Amino acid sequence: MSRTYTLTATTYGGRTTSRNMYMSTMQPWAGGKRAGCWKSGSTDYYGAVSFIFNSGDLATVRGHTIESIKLSVDCSSTFAYSEELIYEQKSTDSTTNWTIPNYAHEVTVPRYGAIPIIDVTVLGVPDYGYVIGGYYRTYAYADVTGGTLTVVTAETSKTITYNANGGTNSPEPTVVWGEGSWEGIVTIHSPTRTGYSFDGWNTQANGGGTAYDPADDITLTADITLYAQWTALSSVLDSVTDANITETTTVSWTNYGSFTNKLRFIFGSVDSGEISVTGSSYTYALPATWYAQTPNATSGTATVYLYTYVDGILIGTSSMTFTASVKSSVVPSIGSITATGVDLMWNLYLQGHSSVTISVAGCAAGAGASIASYSFQGHELNYSTQTSQASASATSGVFAVSGSLTYTATVTDTRGRSASQTVTISVTAYAAPNISSVTGVRCNADGTENPITGTTIKASTNFTWTAVGSNALTSTLSYKKHTDQYYTQAQTGLTSGSTYIIAVGLALIDSSYDVQVELTDSLGNSATYTIIVPPVVGISFGLKNDRARFGGPVEQAGLQIDWNTLIKGTLTIGTTTITENHLQQLLALIQ
Repeated sequence: MSRTYTLTATTYGGRTTSRNMYMSTMQPWAGGKRAGCWKSGSTDYYGAVSFIFNSGDLATVRGHTIESIKLSVDCSSTFAYSEELIYEQKSTDSTTNWTIPNYAHEVTVPRYGAIPIIDVTVLGVPDYGYVIGGYYRTYAYADVTGGTLTVVTAETSKTITYNANGGTNSPEPTVVWGEGSWEGIVTIHSPTRTGYSFDGWNTQANGGGTAYDPADDITLTADITLYAQWTALSSVLDSVTDANITETTTVSWTNYGSFTNKLRFIFGSVDSGEISVTGSSYTYALPATWYAQTPNATSGTATVYLYTYVDGILIGTSSMTFTASVKSSVVPSIGSITATGVDLMWNLYLQGHSSVTISVAGCAAGAGASIASYSFQGHELNYSTQTSQASASATSGVFAVSGSLTYTATVTDTRGRSASQTVTISVTAYAAPNISSVTGVRCNADGTENPITGTTIKASTNFTWTAVGSNALTSTLSYKKHTDQYYTQAQTGLTSGSTYIIAVGLALIDSSYDVQVELTDSLGNSATYTIIVPPVVGISFGLKNDRARFGGPVEQAGLQIDWNTLIKGTLTIGTTTITENHLQQLLALIQ
């Protein structure tokens, strides 16, 4: 089939006195666009009309094989012939086709005859026009009002038909015109199909032919059908909740088609394998085997995969991560805790003497973890050790206090979580013997105090000791003359707060005596307290009147002064008199 183009012209008119209707000799005619010949006064005029066609319209037919051209001219009724002048002509070349030229061309109008159509000419670049003109003996003319050029080319068409191939909203067919070859453009249009994405066009429904994208150039040799190509949309994960191990997580996803979905959960080296699911959500219980994947942490990152299958073929994978946590209740444990006494006395924890060993056994870490360390805390005990063993122990120092003492053992696993147990022991108070005081005075034999002439000593003592278990106390009261080396035992089995009479015998009143109390308990701890009982105090005159003492008992010949002495006046020593001034000078020398 041929193709027809209709071009609308803009008309321009002119006149000339020459019978040869060359456009170069045409003069503008204000009276209108006139074709034909007429007389104005004594002058013959010949008219012609130029038909100007838009260059863009002409371009649509240029280069094509022209089968026919028809120019229809609209004329006034004053023209003697038809109001429509028709020009139809084929070229005289061997092809019997005529192509609209792109150059100026003029033809001389015959001297007589009907008004012919003159060939294509140019009135300004790039517009092309057709000219009609001529004359009559009768001087007939016509006012031309317009013109239409109908061009029939040898073009034929090929059609591109679009098949949605299971989808909807396919484009309308595309008609492509050409001569011997047909060059078209694939329509810019995307059909739709639920659950699928549009992947372009193909000359075969199964995608085995030539593929085209929208807006691609296409060369046709025949009518063609393009088939839409589709990629099934896999389901996509929307959310997954964090969860504790042995508890559940919920997975949600969006389905884009009626496909087969499978879930898969991976945590460390633990793989659930593919789990067939339906709908758009699934609840999964995190297995206890996941504990072993977090031996050194309280949580880890797990991954859930969503696989989408079409006819058994995997078409897409979606994945998300979530946090799998170890429950706070998963902590280490202590099987048992014991306290074993060290250096017990009379089967007692004894203050200042005993200590204790704290032991734990049967310990275990939280599920999936390992024991990392132990610590022991308590009185005289602060000990830690790193070990993975199921048992541990530690020994305290010697008790410095008494009463109820609590010891704590703590086991910590590789997750940093701990568990503790306590054990309480009772420590018996103990103190070594202690003598707080010993007193002694001279007295008569009946105990009556007599600091002047008493020949007996009355002594008393106050002391403490710890009477626990089988502890026993040995106590002794002894005395000796201050200048002697050895004591004489006077009393045993002392009672604190009691007073004892020590028969000294012929004790000299001018002698000092040492009185001593000794205490020793079963643990070998002892205390000793010694006092000095002074000689008689006051003024004493010795035998033969050769001695005297102020402030103490007479011990040697001469005058002894134990008191502070104030001398006013003079002091005569032998034949020497010492004044107060002499004494002051002497003191100055001493200082």
